[in-house]
Amino acid sequence: MVHIKEVEEQYFSEQRPDLNYAYEDYDYPHSSPSSSAGSDEEDEDGDDSYDESLYDRIVALKDMIPVHQRERIVNAFGRAHMVLSGGLRFGGSVLWVVGTSALVLGVPFAVAIGEEQQLDMGREATAIGNAAESLRPGAGDSVMPKKER
Repeated sequence: MVHIKEVEEQYFSEQRPDLNYAYEDYDYPHSSPSSSAGSDEEDEDGDDSYDESLYDRIVALKDMIPVHQRERIVNAFGRAHMVLSGGLRFGGSVLWVVGTSALVLGVPFAVAIGEEQQLDMGREATAIGNAAESLRPGAGDSVMPKKER
């Protein structure tokens, strides 16, 4: 549990005309008008009615970081977001162009190569068939003229 203790400094104790607001007007979740310095024992028992979430703690961290440092952090994250989103957008466009080009150009090319291989296989089959016919017994006599003895 986090205990907050108000520390009076000389700079803040002086009355300034531009800082005339009262801290009592703000309703803190842990404090009540009956709360006093003696209520530390009640807080240690864990009887809090306010449960602090992770988001609340992160938002509270913003008060610890100076404004110029926060601006640097925000600018750095903004630039990183811009670079990453631009890179992803460009990468997506490149993948789209490569993919559609492969489909438009590659598929017809593959089909043409397949047809050419089938024609070559058909020619080879015809050549093998003709060779087998010419090697059959008795088939060579009709093709070749007879020699006279």
